[in-house]
Amino acid sequence: MLSGRVVDSTGKPAPGARIYAEPHDGKTVVQTETDISGQFLIRSLEAGSYTIHAAGHGLQSSRSTLAVTKDSRQNITIVLHSAGTSDTGTAGSAESGDSINFFDKPSFAVAGVTDWTAVGGHGSDATLRTSEELNREALALRAQNSAATATVEAAKADERNKKQIALRAAVSASPSSYAANRDLGLFYVNEMQFQQAIPFLEKAASLNGDQPIDEYNLAQACNGVGDFASAQLHVKRALAQGDAAEFHELSGEIEEKLGNPLVAVQQYQRATQLDPKEANYFAWGTELLLHRAIWQAADVFANGAKQYPASLRMKTAWGAALFAGGQYDEAAEKICEASDMEPTAREPYLFAGQIVVTSSSINKCVGPMLERFVRQHSDDAKANYFYAMFLLKQGGTGAQDRVRPLLLRTVAFDPKYSDAYLQLGIMQAGQKDYSAAIAYYRKALEADPQNSEAHYRLGVAYDRTGKPDQAKAEYQMHQQIDAANAALVETQRRAVKQFSVVPNASSAPAKAQ
Repeated sequence: MLSGRVVDSTGKPAPGARIYAEPHDGKTVVQTETDISGQFLIRSLEAGSYTIHAAGHGLQSSRSTLAVTKDSRQNITIVLHSAGTSDTGTAGSAESGDSINFFDKPSFAVAGVTDWTAVGGHGSDATLRTSEELNREALALRAQNSAATATVEAAKADERNKKQIALRAAVSASPSSYAANRDLGLFYVNEMQFQQAIPFLEKAASLNGDQPIDEYNLAQACNGVGDFASAQLHVKRALAQGDAAEFHELSGEIEEKLGNPLVAVQQYQRATQLDPKEANYFAWGTELLLHRAIWQAADVFANGAKQYPASLRMKTAWGAALFAGGQYDEAAEKICEASDMEPTAREPYLFAGQIVVTSSSINKCVGPMLERFVRQHSDDAKANYFYAMFLLKQGGTGAQDRVRPLLLRTVAFDPKYSDAYLQLGIMQAGQKDYSAAIAYYRKALEADPQNSEAHYRLGVAYDRTGKPDQAKAEYQMHQQIDAANAALVETQRRAVKQFSVVPNASSAPAKAQ
């Protein structure tokens, strides 16, 4: 499999460019075309040596040799130039199984950001929306470790109260003590009582000559209270004096909140270079994914998963990135592997369920996985619904007899599960029982009046039962909701800056200024 992106010399995507893979043994040339975001995918290439080049918009790339092995998966970027311009042309990441050291010699660099014009991705709009939702959920996994820590700490209330009393007593006894003020301030930071932390950390910093670690501590507290401008100022002061991974990591978080994603991703990359811990890999990968640098995010997650094979969230996010790139089977494989690593964890099941609902290609590993989800959580509405949808899409003899009880259980456990009522209505309509279908469609709309498909299906059922006026009203509601949803989604997409990624560029990230 060969995937990648075609860009011009400024790093802008080249939609409609033609990619040629010419086998050296003289067999038929394999061709494909980039989509509107400049992405391309060649699913099947026989093992051998190929000359790869691209052309489009009056531009062309240089010709580069690529070795393809059996079952290999490679991702490359091709740069188009004016005819006669010399360039290396193609730069690829290694196969997913190769050993890559991103930090000694990264294969890509984020060169800038662009406004949304056509979101990168593959498949229908429904699939794209699912991809975006998976990306957001992957981003939410960043907080996983801190949430777990907070849960553990919550069990030690008495111990924490005693510690707070002792620390406050130390400050009262020695108000000019750097250590006493610093320790009390950090106690409040760890307790997420950031406003209380700030005066003590400010006092500590002034007593210690505003050292980088004190600036970093203040940046944490200011970030916690939402004063991002002050947080940025303090972390920049820390970075000006020290090149520490934790400084870059915090800087990345702050810059993203301030709407500076280019600086943020550079800071996350530098943090990973200095300290390739799991959290830094994950932060870097999710930042790339958030801003639609899909293939680069997948490479970071792949490398992170090699370094931390027990990281469930790394493999789950890797699956989300592959799904965004249109590699649906491979995405499901990674999410199934993540679930097998920790069968009681909910996240992989929820990711897999969303893939099942929207994707027409469903990897066979998903069925046993979702069946396990139902066994573990038989009273969980989502567990029942996702497994029902898997069985429904698989089809076969008796499929509906297995699906119906699962859907009925779904609405029994969650009477507001609109999509489950919708599916029950569709099944009844398939049996020409339109009165029963209408009842289910109405329930779907009671649960969610904005369920566009339920309005459309109800309109069809009214048409079939001789109620054209009611059908027309439902069709109109369907159209209005679809138009409103499309406008909302476009607004949300325009709010997300997309990264412009170039190959073989200097990847040394800029320090925050």
